[in-house]
Amino acid sequence: MTHEHVVAGLAEALRAGAMTADAVALEARKAAQAETEPAPDARPAVGVRDVPARVAPGTSGSGHREGEAQ
Repeated sequence: MTHEHVVAGLAEALRAGAMTADAVALEARKAAQAETEPAPDARPAVGVRDVPARVAPGTSGSGHREGEAQ
């Protein structure tokens, strides 16, 4: 385990309000594991600009109400 993993463990335990050696060790191990093993469902981060505008209920997003002639 590297120094960076221990520091990450300290920071995460502090954020959680659990300043015990066990909590720091657990979080440090999680940091080390996350660095070597990516999560199985890891997906690229989506930015706000990548998400389409919310579609109002009852519309298809094309400006026409459901059931209306286009």
